[in-house]
Amino acid sequence: MKARLTQCLVDQLIALEFSDDTLIDSDFAIKIFETTGAELMQLNKNELSELRKLLNDLSKSYDNPDHRDFVISLPKNFGLE
Repeated sequence: MKARLTQCLVDQLIALEFSDDTLIDSDFAIKIFETTGAELMQLNKNELSELRKLLNDLSKSYDNPDHRDFVISLPKNFGLE
């Protein structure tokens, strides 16, 4: 279940990151990223480790190299490393 929830979250973040500004307001997208990052920073050390592993595993399922790189960079971009 954790892997599926992680994939849902990541798919939404990918949609926000890679959608055209005419579809999704960039200020709205930034607010979602900030809120998500703040929540993820509340995870304890074990949860962060599990999330990094889930993201690493999940990144391999994306054919688009930009999406794959985005997923791999999420922990660093959210300040979780």
